[in-house]
Amino acid sequence: MIVSDIRSSETGAVLPGLLAVLRRRRYILLLSTAAGFAIGLIGYANAPQSYVSEAVLAPDVRRVEAVPTEMVVSPLSQDSPVLRTELDMIQSRSMAEKVIARLENEGVEIQEEVPTPGLVATLMSAFVGPFQAVAEPGIQELIRGDERGKADRLLSDLRVSNDGRSFTIYVTFRASDPDYAAKVANAYAESYLDHQIDVKRSAMRRASDWLGETLEGLRAELASSEEAVEAFRREAGLVETEEGSLQAQRVSALSAEMVSARAAISEAQARLEIVRSLAERSELPASAEILGSAAVQALRADQARLERRIGELRDSGAVKNLQLSALDAELSSVKQQIAEEIQRVVESLSSEISIAHRKEEALQAELAQAKEELAKANTADITLAQLAREASANRTIYESYLVRYKQMIEQDGFVAPEAQIISYAQPPTVRAGPRLSTWMLFGLGLGGGLGVAGAALREATDRRPRLPELLQSGTGVPVISLLQHLSRKEHRRIADGARDASTTFGRTVYTLRSALRLPSSGSSPVTLAVTSAFPGDGKTTLALGIGRSAAAVGMKTVVVDANLRDPMVEKASGLEATSYIDEYIGRHQSLHKLLQKDPASDLRILPARAGNTPPETLFARGTFHALVAELKRHYDLVVIDTPALQQAADAVGIASGADRVLHVVHFRTRQLQQVIASVQSLSNAGRTPDGIVLNQVDTNHYADFTEQPSHGARTSQTTSAAVYPRS
Repeated sequence: MIVSDIRSSETGAVLPGLLAVLRRRRYILLLSTAAGFAIGLIGYANAPQSYVSEAVLAPDVRRVEAVPTEMVVSPLSQDSPVLRTELDMIQSRSMAEKVIARLENEGVEIQEEVPTPGLVATLMSAFVGPFQAVAEPGIQELIRGDERGKADRLLSDLRVSNDGRSFTIYVTFRASDPDYAAKVANAYAESYLDHQIDVKRSAMRRASDWLGETLEGLRAELASSEEAVEAFRREAGLVETEEGSLQAQRVSALSAEMVSARAAISEAQARLEIVRSLAERSELPASAEILGSAAVQALRADQARLERRIGELRDSGAVKNLQLSALDAELSSVKQQIAEEIQRVVESLSSEISIAHRKEEALQAELAQAKEELAKANTADITLAQLAREASANRTIYESYLVRYKQMIEQDGFVAPEAQIISYAQPPTVRAGPRLSTWMLFGLGLGGGLGVAGAALREATDRRPRLPELLQSGTGVPVISLLQHLSRKEHRRIADGARDASTTFGRTVYTLRSALRLPSSGSSPVTLAVTSAFPGDGKTTLALGIGRSAAAVGMKTVVVDANLRDPMVEKASGLEATSYIDEYIGRHQSLHKLLQKDPASDLRILPARAGNTPPETLFARGTFHALVAELKRHYDLVVIDTPALQQAADAVGIASGADRVLHVVHFRTRQLQQVIASVQSLSNAGRTPDGIVLNQVDTNHYADFTEQPSHGARTSQTTSAAVYPRS
């Protein structure tokens, strides 16, 4: 098939190249994979059986509290790190030792049998040692009977996991005996719950012992602080009642008496001032009630009676009545008595005011003393309050410790684990190992790895995939085409394929004509020499294909068989020749009569035969060059099938006279240096080939030939076509 043009960059070439390598080395990969599968089957058949039993634990999210008190030991936090710590604790060596003790108490012996190594252990001991060490304990470790060896055996077959979506803990154990596997898994689950209870009890007992000792000291400190409060209260004389301290009550009472005394003084002074003022204005009738004196009131009544009598007499006109004089004298006497009585009242009020002032002074002195005593009491209260606060704090601490101590005593008989077994392990009825899929995957990995290693080694030592690069770097001539192998059906139709551009063969020949810049119909004639280093490289069939392709597009084309040692054109074309090229030497027939029509196309063929004429006769005298020159006068394209360069020295001379030279190399050739030497011999003769064609290329080696080395390349296009039969 025709593939893409050569690209100067390497972008996208890695994957196609890798796929091409895999296709080239598919047999190595298939054989290695098959061998790996066989080893996997053998290992599966000989591996010891194992059973897995699982116990499931779940941390208690809902905790039961038998007493309504705070928990002495706080519950575990439901966080992922805490859960991971619990998983590690279950898988610890200390837990394994507890499980061993539990199992031995139940009469279950830790299995110490050494499993018989299977055939797989023998076959794969060289390269699966680490995996076997994980799958099966070592013999030296199994025969150890001490506690450490037992713990190691338990831990090697134990697996504790969590699915990451919940807090559920899965405890699985693998063993060859299903009953033993279930017992060990359940022993781990129960030992974990017992461990939680032991941790709580141990913590509670340590805390209880510490609290008991601490309470003794707190009790003594509390008693001392309370005694200090009472002693200070007695020394300071502080007596508290419902209304407050005695000092405060005394100050309050004295303050009330002081207010009353001052009010009485003010009242007496006001009365005195009023009496004096009324007395000066002779307004005694208005002030009689104010004075509050019975004598003054009686005299005031007499005065009113006398004044009324005198008024009646005067109103009657008895001005000179003697009774009127007596009444006036009596009225003057009454007034005199009233004035004297008022004076006594004023003196009494003045004495009362003096007494009130003396009482005020006494009260004031007593109040000052009471205040001083109250200030001292207040200062003592501050100190007493401080002592009371200290005593109260000591009591609070003591009571809190006492409550916690009682809680511990109450909870000591009720300690529950923080997890529960939601599923006990049962003896499995289906074995867990060996698994066929695991062994098949192991065999696939082993075979694939060996296959990849073998393919890489073969790829590094096989030069065929690098043949185009080697040829181009060694000769300086570009590889312009890769000719792949044809199926038998395609091989039978090769003649038709050369003329049909829609076939693989036709596209290849057409591309070669374009790459070699061969002329079209009506242009200057061109000679094309098709050479090879060794016989059987496919140059004859390629020469016929190019000729038939050119004839199919209307070009006058002739194929000349110049190989007089091993001619192949007649046989490859299916022609039954009646004349040959050696007859041209003796001029027995004209050149036109020597040419014969190709049975499959309009191509003209000049066949050759071996044995009649020495090759030197045809080429040494220049006869062949004259023949080619004559053919160029009548044909557009002259294709020459030359002898092998390593077989005939005259092949260099034939090729050096051609306008185009195409060198064919068999893909499976082993004489690479001879191929390079043949191309260099042409170059030394002044005629470097225009391109190299790799024939009979394995499609596995060049499924996608997209890279072309640039060592002296004179064309930028590489094609791929069907390989032709050996000629």
